[in-house]
Amino acid sequence: MLITHEDLLCTTPTYTVRQLEEIRKNLQEKGCAWPLMKWRDFLADDFCIYKICSEEGIRYSTEDLWCEKATEVIPTVICKMLRRGNLTPFQRCEILSKNRKWLGLSYTNLAKLAGV
Repeated sequence: MLITHEDLLCTTPTYTVRQLEEIRKNLQEKGCAWPLMKWRDFLADDFCIYKICSEEGIRYSTEDLWCEKATEVIPTVICKMLRRGNLTPFQRCEILSKNRKWLGLSYTNLAKLAGV
């Protein structure tokens, strides 16, 4: 069982009810397509996917992140989430702006990364 770390909750996007229903349906039909990232015994990735997988008994794998501090994990997790390409422009903006200080982004670079 993975546990959450308060500093890592900022990497989770906000999902609408509809998006959560779609995620649940996709997980039920196709399983968990990518490994959930963990740091030590802490979940460092998308918490709602972990929750749905746990509730539905859906298998998932994990990928260990080798960092000293939780704040070093944040940029790695965000980059992987952005590469997956499954976030809306709003979610990309939300995640990047919540974590701007950890990523060292100016607002101009933030907008470019978010695709807006």
